[in-house]
Amino acid sequence: MTQKMLHVALETVEAEAPRGAYLLAKYGVFTPEHSLLGSYNPSNSGGQRYHDATELARGRLTRLAAHYQALPAAAAEPTEPPTLSELQEINAWLEELLHVTDTCRAKREQFEREQRHEATLLDELKPFKTLDFDLTQLAKPKRFIETLVGSVPESALEALTTDLEQVGGIVELFGKQSGRAFLVVVCPQLRCLLSRALLDKHHWHEIHLPAEFSGRPQEIESELKNLCQRITHSVDSLEQSHRHTFEGIEERLAHVVKSVELAEPYAQLVAETVAEPDGKLLIRGWIPQRNLKRLQAQLAAALSREYRLETRAPEPGERESVPSARRYPIWLGPFAELVRGYGIPCYGDFDPTLFFMFSFTAMFGMMFGDVGHGLMIALAALALRGDAKRFRPLLLAAGASACGFG
Repeated sequence: MTQKMLHVALETVEAEAPRGAYLLAKYGVFTPEHSLLGSYNPSNSGGQRYHDATELARGRLTRLAAHYQALPAAAAEPTEPPTLSELQEINAWLEELLHVTDTCRAKREQFEREQRHEATLLDELKPFKTLDFDLTQLAKPKRFIETLVGSVPESALEALTTDLEQVGGIVELFGKQSGRAFLVVVCPQLRCLLSRALLDKHHWHEIHLPAEFSGRPQEIESELKNLCQRITHSVDSLEQSHRHTFEGIEERLAHVVKSVELAEPYAQLVAETVAEPDGKLLIRGWIPQRNLKRLQAQLAAALSREYRLETRAPEPGERESVPSARRYPIWLGPFAELVRGYGIPCYGDFDPTLFFMFSFTAMFGMMFGDVGHGLMIALAALALRGDAKRFRPLLLAAGASACGFG
């Protein structure tokens, strides 16, 4: 049913504002009076700095959460929101953590790129393993001949050899892999263009030897494998160093997570606060009347400095801006969810939920009057478990109505 709302105005010093905003959020269904300032409030510069520091800390925690997968939970959580200076300390510490994390990630990505590069080179070296000479000689320019390295389909090998012999070319097969023949072709410089035309005719794929292919294939393979091992060792050392850096910070990090959560209420209210001439801040909004005594008791216990809380009933011209808070007994809850599908009545308007319950139940019975089916619906309602149990009153009423009309 509709709850009576009260307009509240909390006046407090700036240092107490985060705690007051937290209490409003925790001990009452508080809805602030929205101003026209948007997300920036130049009249509350201290509050704006608090808002910016909270947003910065939240963004940094989001980045750390991507590293940790899930941020840890603290054994002893803070109970009060942090001050601006504490938020600044939190941000400085989070910046250090992010610097370590980002540096580690950048190095790890570099090592992974190097590993992929060396693995690619080892794969490219496989066809050359049968050769027993310095591969650098293949890439050196010659005065009267040209040396080409590449591959053709195995089916074209015989025809290519025959065609190149006619122009003075020599074909040396040094390996086969995945249906392709890997060749060293030696041809005269004067007939280089003709030789290349013949090669292209037989689907020639030229191989340009990487700069790392310097020496015999066995030596190159051994050097590449040693380099891969060194990179793997570097990755392991990096991971060990990173784990050592982050050892023992879980408790503090969890404390920081909770502190930023406690800072959120005031950070979100900064644009709605009003700075008064005497330096105090005024937070205005609405709470259900039933929560007033509890809020007053909590403010008196938590705010150590002088504060002032003023309340009043809604004025006639404010009805459209007053939030509509409603509470229903358990048996009426599922019907209220159906009504909310059409919208929420404004504050002070007629709430049709109770009328809807009677009309829905009667209409269901008239349209679905059957004793057997009604009993099945009622038994199904009793079998509901978990979150679906909240629909039990609706199904019981529908089943009973079907039985009655049946």
